[in-house]
Amino acid sequence: MPCHTSPYVSKGLLCLVQLHSVRRLEGKQLEGGVKLHYFCIKNNDGISISASTGSYGRMRRHPWERAVRCVCGAGDGATAERERRGSPITESSPYEVRRAQELNNLLGPKGSSDAIDLICDLHNTTSNMGLTLIHYTSSDWVTLHICRYLQTKITKVPVRVLVLDVPISDAYSLESVSKHGFSIEVGPQPHGVVRADIYIIMKEAVDLTIDWIHKFNSGTVFEGGDMETFRLIKSVDYARDPETRSLTAAIHPQLQDKDFCLLKQGDPLFLSFSGETVNYEEEETLHPFFINEAAYYEKGIAFHVGKKMMLTIPTVQVQKD
Repeated sequence: MPCHTSPYVSKGLLCLVQLHSVRRLEGKQLEGGVKLHYFCIKNNDGISISASTGSYGRMRRHPWERAVRCVCGAGDGATAERERRGSPITESSPYEVRRAQELNNLLGPKGSSDAIDLICDLHNTTSNMGLTLIHYTSSDWVTLHICRYLQTKITKVPVRVLVLDVPISDAYSLESVSKHGFSIEVGPQPHGVVRADIYIIMKEAVDLTIDWIHKFNSGTVFEGGDMETFRLIKSVDYARDPETRSLTAAIHPQLQDKDFCLLKQGDPLFLSFSGETVNYEEEETLHPFFINEAAYYEKGIAFHVGKKMMLTIPTVQVQKD
């Protein structure tokens, strides 16, 4: 199998959007004279950057718009959003849009040679996602090898890899600014709540990510091979009243907390408030995830569905001068 080479990962960022951080991180000297700089985006004294200071005091995920979702816009209204973010910043511009442009200028600009090498965006979710690693492209071998490394090293919980296969130009979150990047979702954990088990899982994922970078920069060759991934297919909304758009059903108890289970025709999806069951009617078997995520109610998403795929990745090693 051909070997892919990539430059040192010398500038990295760990972005914490949880209210409770994993730990404070300092610069670390690696072998070969390379220094990995990594720091947190959070609301503590002495930290270099705060992504969205308005969220923390309100104990809410996003009081206005989310800065990490505004950086490079995608999804509904993506074109309009990109045009808005490309317009001059004024005092009347939404706070999160202004902050997103500042972050893009600081950590990017996106798509440029000056962009930071790696961003790992840390999230908690109210869904029973376990440890899920999310990234945009199936051709970023550095990111995929980090994900594969975590899959092989972490045994306490299942480690799933979700590939969105979205062009980076249309990618919308903070990690899309860097040359390589992914987000970590750990759940279930409500916002504003500390759970020791979730803390431990996130910390292990962070430590192993740094460990992989250390080994890569030191010359370790990571052999290629197959890895299990999930591909996003579509989103499913709640059952709603056709006139008022109010919810008429909740996630069915048999589906609740069953993220990444196999969804087959006839399986229950929703339980209406009048006691009726709404079943899955499609023939294709898929895997639901982000089931009943609190932040998705306003987006009209009850859960996403995806398809399990095997991905073959090449051997990688650091590009030497």
